[in-house]
Amino acid sequence: MCRVGDLADVSVAFNDRGAAYIGKREYDRAIQDYDEAIRLVPSYARAFNNRGAAYMDKREYDFAIRDFDQAIKLRYLCPSRYYCRRRVYSLGSVRERTGG
Repeated sequence: MCRVGDLADVSVAFNDRGAAYIGKREYDRAIQDYDEAIRLVPSYARAFNNRGAAYMDKREYDFAIRDFDQAIKLRYLCPSRYYCRRRVYSLGSVRERTGG
């Protein structure tokens, strides 16, 4: 039987492996690991933030904004989450202006 601390450790491991996949530009694999980290610890703001970044890199802006919003709800005092969300909004605006 897993204890809560064990789940948190496993969740961090999935998050860290997701970050490694991001470095290799394997966004779908990263998202799968972030999904698992969040499934194990639904209040893990960093995993939401990182998954949002993966979606942003994939240009799936609606999913990115959703994840950044959730990260902010969980840890509203972390300014980087606001910056990331603002960046997605600006990228979306550029995309709308250029048609693609």
